[in-house]
Amino acid sequence: SSSSSSTSSSGRAAGRGSVEQRWAAVAAGRRRQGNGKGQGAEMFGIKVAGLTVVVASSLVALSEAACQNNCNGHGTCGAYDQCSCYAEFDYSNAEDCSLRVCPYGVSSGSASGSSAHPYAECSDNGICNRKSGECECNDGFTGAACDRSACENDCNGRGQCLLLNRVQTYTTEWDTDTVQVCKCDPGFSGPACEDRMCPKGDDPLTLQYDAVNVAHGQKDEIQKIRIDSDGGAMSGEITLKFTDWMGKVHETRPLTIGSALTALEIQEALVALPNNVIPSVTVTLETGGSDTTHYEYMVTFSASENSGTQPLLEIDASDKSAVGNQPVKAAAVNLEYGTGLTEVTRHQTGTEESKVCSGRGICDTETGICSCFTGFYGHSCDRQTSLA
Repeated sequence: SSSSSSTSSSGRAAGRGSVEQRWAAVAAGRRRQGNGKGQGAEMFGIKVAGLTVVVASSLVALSEAACQNNCNGHGTCGAYDQCSCYAEFDYSNAEDCSLRVCPYGVSSGSASGSSAHPYAECSDNGICNRKSGECECNDGFTGAACDRSACENDCNGRGQCLLLNRVQTYTTEWDTDTVQVCKCDPGFSGPACEDRMCPKGDDPLTLQYDAVNVAHGQKDEIQKIRIDSDGGAMSGEITLKFTDWMGKVHETRPLTIGSALTALEIQEALVALPNNVIPSVTVTLETGGSDTTHYEYMVTFSASENSGTQPLLEIDASDKSAVGNQPVKAAAVNLEYGTGLTEVTRHQTGTEESKVCSGRGICDTETGICSCFTGFYGHSCDRQTSLA
C-alpha cells in the first residue's frame, strides 16, 4: 500500500507539472497576443536584426560599386564612381590612381602627333617606373625627365658638363636646353676631356716676318691697350688678364693708371706671370706725354710660345679695394667724366703657326709631353739643332 501511495503521489506531481507547463504556455500565448505590442516588438526585433543584415550587405555592395580601391588614396571619388586622380597619379591606363606619372620634357623626336618635339613623359628618352614615378633613362641621357644629353664618362673628372648654350652662342634650336657638352679644365681636351694638351709653338722652318718680302713672311700678334678718360682726370688701378694655350687665365699685379703707368711696367707685369706663359713681350707707349687723359700701349707677342693669334688681353677695372680680394687694388678706376673707356683691341693679327708641338713632334696625350722629331727640341719642339 505504501508503494501504491508513492506512485500515486508522483503521478499527481507529474500531472500538476504538466498542467503548470500548459498554463504557462497559455499565459505566454496570451501575452504575445495581448494588444499586439509584445508581438510587434518581437517581430520588430527580428526585422531589425534582418534589416541590419540587409543594410550591411547593401554597404558591401555599395563599396564594391563605388570608386575602385577608393582611388588608392591618390585621388577623389566623383560622379559615376570615377576617380579624379592627383596630378602625379593621373596616368590614363590606371583609372584607380594606382600608378604614378613621370616628369615630362621636350621629346628628342616623335613619330606621332603634329610636332616632332612635343612634351613627352621622360622626353621619349627613357622608361617611366610607375611605382616610383622616376624616369629610367636610356644610355646617353640624364636628368629627372631624361631631357638632357649625358656627357661621356662625366667628363672624366677633368671638366664640367654644361648646357651647350652656356659655352657657345646657341639659342634658337629646339634642343637649346637639352644638349650638354664638356667644358674641360685648363690643360685637357677632347669630347670627354680625356686628353692632356701638349704645348703649341711656331714651326721653326717657316719664314719669319720679312719687311722686304712681306707676302711670304709672318707677323707677330700686336694688341693695343687703350685707357681714355675723355678729357678728364683718371685714377685707380687695373689688372691685365691673359689666357694661355691651355685655356687658363692669369692676372697681373695691380697697375696704377695715368702718367705713372709706363710701357716698361706693363711689360714686366706680363712677363712676371707664372709658368712662363709669356716668356717675352715688347710694350711701347704710342700716345701720352702732355696728354694725360688718353694712353695707348702696343703689346707685341714675339715669343714662339705665343705665336699666331692670341686671345685678347682683358682689362679688369673692377673695384677690388676691399680686404679679401686677390689681388687687392688700392682704389677702383675713376674716370672723371664717367664717359671714358678701357679696352683692348687687335692691332695686328699674328700669322705664325700655333701648332701642337710646333708641327715638329708627336703629342703624348697621356702625359701632355711632346716627343720631338730628330733635329728639333724644346718644350714645344720649336727649336732646331744644327744637325737638322
